[in-house]
Amino acid sequence: MEIHPVGIVIAQIKQLQARHVSRLIKEQIGSHSLNGAQFNILYELWREDDITISELSYRTKLANTTLTTMLDRLEKMGYITRKSNPNDRREIRIILKEECEELKDQYSEISRIMQSVNFKGFTEEEEKQLRGYLDRIKHNLEEF
Repeated sequence: MEIHPVGIVIAQIKQLQARHVSRLIKEQIGSHSLNGAQFNILYELWREDDITISELSYRTKLANTTLTTMLDRLEKMGYITRKSNPNDRREIRIILKEECEELKDQYSEISRIMQSVNFKGFTEEEEKQLRGYLDRIKHNLEEF
């Protein structure tokens, strides 16, 4: 069995994950406009909204330019709003709109399905170990 570089395997996993998440979004929500990356943005905002674009960029690991384009789409869909800081007009804060709350349960269901697919055949200990390894790789890349 050929061993591929870990970066290639992670990229392939990301592509497969994104494809399946998009399919589930279409099936569960009926939306053709939302994608997995936008759901990741919403996930971070469900955890805490009224944060700056820079903070959201850090949390999602998306470049500011990429994030700004995705936020434009989410705003057009009516899920978020942007608010200027009255003390610093350059600072824009991202806030979830109530319309977005109904997606939270659907996101949780999609996440649960993907978790069961991702860890099919894994023991609890193996899942815990893999999560630890992935967190270490992520940490290494953040410090690089």
